[in-house]
Amino acid sequence: MDEMTEIEKEIQGEVERRTVIEKQFFKAMGRCDFEKANELLSSIDDSIALELQARFDKLKEKAKALMKGGMETYDKG
Repeated sequence: MDEMTEIEKEIQGEVERRTVIEKQFFKAMGRCDFEKANELLSSIDDSIALELQARFDKLKEKAKALMKGGMETYDKG
């Protein structure tokens, strides 16, 4: 569970970082600073969010399997 909490914090940090970049992007667009806007847009790396989500999903599946195994043991007892 601690690892899931850590991953959730990392995901939240990535969401916050992206939000800041998006705000900067729209400000640059408003100033017609297209070079800066493109630079900002290019700095968003979807692979970071996808990797974090994959790690989280893997742990979630592992937790489900452990809980299911525990319930089967409990049902037998």
